[in-house]
Amino acid sequence: MLTSPNDLRSFVGVFCGFEHDKIEHVRTSMKAIESEFKDNLNMDPEQELKSTTVKKDNFKFGFASLKRNNRAFYRNLFQLLSECKPILVTSFSNKYEVLV
Repeated sequence: MLTSPNDLRSFVGVFCGFEHDKIEHVRTSMKAIESEFKDNLNMDPEQELKSTTVKKDNFKFGFASLKRNNRAFYRNLFQLLSECKPILVTSFSNKYEVLV
């Protein structure tokens, strides 16, 4: 049941893959990016990094309003994705479609 205006009926899934020879580089680079970001936020290293870690109010004025440590995370992430040329697969599903 949808109880909030922020609840969505639809889901978008994105799956990211890489060419076999780039997987280990991506894995170690991503671990380093994640570790640095968690250190900047004083997060426990075992705590899961989620999309809600960077709060909505950080995007009030778009990327220009991001705090320095958040900008660094996204800059490093996008740089990694740019150099490794990911293979992206997207999917879309609706809650009502799943129920039927």
